[in-house]
Amino acid sequence: MPVLDEWPILLDIDAVLRGQGAEPATVRRRSPRLVELAQKAIDEAQPLIAPKVLYQRFSVEEMRHELIRLSGGRRLRGALLAQHLTRAEEVILVLCTLGEQLESRSSEVAANDIVYALALDGVGSAAVEALANAVCAQFEH
Repeated sequence: MPVLDEWPILLDIDAVLRGQGAEPATVRRRSPRLVELAQKAIDEAQPLIAPKVLYQRFSVEEMRHELIRLSGGRRLRGALLAQHLTRAEEVILVLCTLGEQLESRSSEVAANDIVYALALDGVGSAAVEALANAVCAQFEH
């Protein structure tokens, strides 16, 4: 399975706040401290992020109802998958990871500063979303 590991992850404060499940404009108005923590988390997390992408291509051999048969005897099931892959001739299965350092750091911080740990988690959520979007864009291209 090929591994790709050259992925620049560019994050901004709004992406991190969204990664925490917050509305950036509201947080900026109500809590400048959370905005500062998001920036601090970005700065600390950047060197901890080690993005890797594993992927494998499969030819679509057959589609029947909610079952998609792929080359190599693999199968995918589900109404949503079948709906979105109706005309697909090929499927690329992808696994994205940021490595374990950021999650470890967030867990370490949580014992003493849960708010900052949540900001680090927000960085992780934003970073993996950015990575997944970049991977999709590359394979679409």
